[in-house]
Amino acid sequence: MRRLSAVLALCVAVSAACGGSSSDTTLPDVEGLLRDSAAAMTALRYAGFEMTTEGAPVTIEGLTFRAAEGAYAAPDSARGILTMQALGITVDLATISVGERTWLTSPLTGRWEELRAGTGFNPAIFFGPEGWAPLLTEDMSDAVVTGVSGGEYVVTGRVAEHRVEFLTAGIATDQDVAIDLHIDAETLHLTHAEFTTVGDEGTTDWEIDLFDFDEPVTIEPPTP
Repeated sequence: MRRLSAVLALCVAVSAACGGSSSDTTLPDVEGLLRDSAAAMTALRYAGFEMTTEGAPVTIEGLTFRAAEGAYAAPDSARGILTMQALGITVDLATISVGERTWLTSPLTGRWEELRAGTGFNPAIFFGPEGWAPLLTEDMSDAVVTGVSGGEYVVTGRVAEHRVEFLTAGIATDQDVAIDLHIDAETLHLTHAEFTTVGDEGTTDWEIDLFDFDEPVTIEPPTP
């Protein structure tokens, strides 16, 4: 019996040493996690982003939007390259936003053109006072931390309809959506979001990746 007890004790010790403790899989309180992530995103001075879509087309200035990548600089500037389609032809257009002004290169001439206020693609709103922070702390419902993947917490929930405009940088509006978020377990930066919107043409799947946190970039209005 003494030998059996010793073997059992050894097994328990080995199990604990190998991560058998239930505390290793304890997930954080979702409200606290979202609040801390919102604070981390608000404190950002710079970030890179990439957005992709699949499914039904969405349009900017009469062109079909497919993808975008670029950078953000606080407090309200962004630059990027938009991948657009028109009549079966794919073109890359440059865009710059500074404050409330947004410029886009013409697909015909390549020259910069300033867009009407409130139109175009402006990813700076992701990071502004109406972006990630209120989305995470005020306008998510049914939020749950579902697990950990690759050092990131995975959170699911629903986003209120008036926040979808910010998620899509001004492209889609007027609907609430189910959303999956990834939050870095160490830095608490939001690194990935995916959701689906419904429009006149059908459903569109969106993915947003964020990276290069606080790596400085310079963003200025374009030279005419």
